[in-house]
Amino acid sequence: MESIHGISLLSTIKDVTMVQWGINLNPEHPAGQPSDPAALDGLKWVRMVFKIGAARRTLDQALSHYDALVARYNARGIKVLFVLNQETFWGNAPWDSGDWLRYAVDFAAEAGMIAQYFAGRGVAWEIWNEGDLRGESSVFVTPSDYAKVLRAVAPAVKARDANAPVIVGGLAGGDEAGYLTQVQNALGAPLPVDGIGFHPYAHYTPNFATKPEWGGWFGELAPKLASLTGRFPGIPVWITEIGVSEHIPFPPEQYPMVIKHIEGIQALVSGRFAISIPVVIWFAWSDGMRNAGIVDSNNQPKQPLYDRFFRVVREANAEAVAPPDPALTMPMRVVTRANLRVRSSPRRLQTNLLLDRTVNFGETILVDPNSRTAADGYIWWRHALGWSASE
Repeated sequence: MESIHGISLLSTIKDVTMVQWGINLNPEHPAGQPSDPAALDGLKWVRMVFKIGAARRTLDQALSHYDALVARYNARGIKVLFVLNQETFWGNAPWDSGDWLRYAVDFAAEAGMIAQYFAGRGVAWEIWNEGDLRGESSVFVTPSDYAKVLRAVAPAVKARDANAPVIVGGLAGGDEAGYLTQVQNALGAPLPVDGIGFHPYAHYTPNFATKPEWGGWFGELAPKLASLTGRFPGIPVWITEIGVSEHIPFPPEQYPMVIKHIEGIQALVSGRFAISIPVVIWFAWSDGMRNAGIVDSNNQPKQPLYDRFFRVVREANAEAVAPPDPALTMPMRVVTRANLRVRSSPRRLQTNLLLDRTVNFGETILVDPNSRTAADGYIWWRHALGWSASE
């Protein structure tokens, strides 16, 4: 058996599956969710903040309130991603008092009780929201203080529901990878999470030749995604917010631009980032949520945007039913100490490098024994993720 030589992937080989699409809701807003949950059929996730103190609820009242919402969406085959942050637990307000260690311990106790209540119901938990950003929708947390929160809250949730995904709070501060690196350094250990939440707003997709003329755009989406997925290989990145959010709702003449952005996200993530980005959650359901909805502030669909959004969702779902490739039968083991690079074709070209698809040292993968191709001084083999070279 030849050994595979090359450059990196996730810790286990999995079939490449669909992008799981979701949408952000705000049940506290009159138009923050559909009146009929069947309107969201096809989506895999809804995301919302678990509000206790911010909604003037007791813990028991909050559990009852969100229990009904979890049941509502689970009945349509949709899982819930809850954000846990200062709107969940105010505690000793360390953003004023400075005692983040005490807050982390008390917050973890509350989060553990919440997770225990929803255990086994497919709920995922995102710890904080845009904590690397000083803005309206976030409370800034320094990397060292966020490490305290993560160190306490993540294991508290896992102790009550071991299968529940725990996600780093959606990062949006600009240098997300740098912030998270500082968090990891403060922890002195790997990040204790199942995913990294990311909000790459204002970055346009490759199907635009230049940045759109309407709205504020900072740059291209592909390198933005690569900057985070490449820094933390093996930890999936969940895009828990992405959309077009400005100080006014985008006007009808800009619906084609928004549609193009949605289609570009699906093409980019399902192509170059299919391994490292499993979830994309659009922001948002309605214009009552920062003017970014696929429905207006009266819960009326913004056509043709609304239908095109769900067409993308249906197409993403269709990718999941593709059967495993029966031609992949020959096992090969990664023996190089470097990570194994994956390419879209059997050539050593920079343009065919799939940036988020790598295989770790020691992994065994299945290749097509009939795919053996000699090119550029290497022997290439096709596997589930693309093409890689052997010595």
